[in-house]
Amino acid sequence: MRAFHNDEAIKLKYVNRMKEHIRLDNLVHGQGWESGKGCAVGCTLENYDHAQYPIELEVPEWLAKLEDIIFENMSLEKSKTWPLLFFRSHQRRL
Repeated sequence: MRAFHNDEAIKLKYVNRMKEHIRLDNLVHGQGWESGKGCAVGCTLENYDHAQYPIELEVPEWLAKLEDIIFENMSLEKSKTWPLLFFRSHQRRL
């Protein structure tokens, strides 16, 4: 499976979205997606639906669930950068 449909523009869309959520302090624990705030998955999709990861990011649903579990169990401070680290783990030369 090729993350982000092997398209740098798609990846950039989600990276920039996440950077904006981080800047606005929208990443929160214990909330999927509500009123513009949420967890790593919620802020990535602006919707809380793990099943959308394969469709939108070409990342398996189980990996979205793992990202979510890790996010929820790390300190709030460290979790603020976790989604970008998660995206970076899917880097691949296009």
